[in-house]
Amino acid sequence: MKFYDPNRILTMKDINGKDPDLYIVSGNRSAGKTTAFSKIIFDNYLEKQKKFLLLYRYAYEIEGAGEKFFKTIKNLFYPDINMTSKLKNGSRYSELYIGNGKKLHSCGYAIALNSSEQVKKNSSFFNDTSSILFDEFQSESN
Repeated sequence: MKFYDPNRILTMKDINGKDPDLYIVSGNRSAGKTTAFSKIIFDNYLEKQKKFLLLYRYAYEIEGAGEKFFKTIKNLFYPDINMTSKLKNGSRYSELYIGNGKKLHSCGYAIALNSSEQVKKNSSFFNDTSSILFDEFQSESN
């Protein structure tokens, strides 16, 4: 079965010949876009310790964000790694961790668009991230 390959878009340059700051990928459901980009940002953490940020629409979505984000790619690529998340700062954001329970390592964060005021006040917590994944940026109800 063939799945989405993000390598082509990630090697494209903008009109000035530079790397774009933003990539937008749209396509049919179940093509593998989320899995492909999730693997890329997680591999960047594993290989280069580049943390990532998961962007959601609503604050209620950040609870358990690490487990939700990691479920598919764990089963496919990382069966021996575990990810968990902890709500922080009055549930305004979630920090993502990998490890075995005794020794946890922060690998990223999850924030919500509808908490933008609170997130902005704590933006210094997220300055160690190198990428943001905003999945489902288009509502299915238009």
